[in-house]
Amino acid sequence: MNVAATRDLALHRLMQAVPIETCSALGAELGLWLGQRSDRASDTRAKAILRMLHPEADRLAIDRQARQLWCNIGRTFAEFSALPRIAAERRVTISSEAMIARIAPDPRPVIVCFAHLGNWEALGAALCGHPTVIAHRRMTAVIAPPANQARAAIAARMRGMLSVEQLHIGPGVWRAVLTRLRQPFGTVWLAVDAAEGGVDTPLFGRPPRPDGTLGKIARLAASTGALILPVYCERLPNVQFIAHVLEPCEPPATPVDTADLLQHVVHLNALFDTPVRRLIDQWYMAIEFPSDAASAATIERH
Repeated sequence: MNVAATRDLALHRLMQAVPIETCSALGAELGLWLGQRSDRASDTRAKAILRMLHPEADRLAIDRQARQLWCNIGRTFAEFSALPRIAAERRVTISSEAMIARIAPDPRPVIVCFAHLGNWEALGAALCGHPTVIAHRRMTAVIAPPANQARAAIAARMRGMLSVEQLHIGPGVWRAVLTRLRQPFGTVWLAVDAAEGGVDTPLFGRPPRPDGTLGKIARLAASTGALILPVYCERLPNVQFIAHVLEPCEPPATPVDTADLLQHVVHLNALFDTPVRRLIDQWYMAIEFPSDAASAATIERH
């Protein structure tokens, strides 16, 4: 086992042992130490999108917001080790219990769309572990395991505590997703902001694409009749969270032409644009958003 793997496993055990507030606070410091100070390229990308969204801000304001972003990223990764305790202590409040009660018992398939906001792992644990959801839904998550073997093992173990099937990104994954969504009560979790080779959502002034993540989600929904359920997590003080469950979207009518598909892409993008802008220092994908796209994009003020 190499030094980095030994360090990651030791930190994981430490975070499991300390109180949740301590775990989160240590994560914030690690986000600065192992993240911002060690990964200058990601920090440059993060500051580029912060300047893009806040052109009026001076350098000190951007630096403060970038620091907060890295602290929140560190908190999220550290809290992963405390996920069962976060769920057990009911630190995640679901915004609409009525929505869960309405959708969960309906056999219609559902695509749960989420962005990497707040603590998205706590969001998944709260919704997948909800008693009404457990009683009715067959949950599947499409994931990209960390390249680091130690981190991948930790992630597999922690996610394995949930009643959720894990499908790894790779050949055949979309065929498997279609199979799940063609079953009664089939439920698939898909991240809207992650895309091969970049960040898909929000568009932030970029033209909508039929072959992007949102285009794939719209086509999956059209093929299976699945509802599209947008959700996101918001971090609050004292390691508390809100799981925002938005109004579900109907799938496109079939057959889907390009214009109709792009209309759905624009609509879905708008649902995530507002919370990402509002919670930009809680958005993990800010460190992945390409700097050239941030420089070229035209941002409309909301």
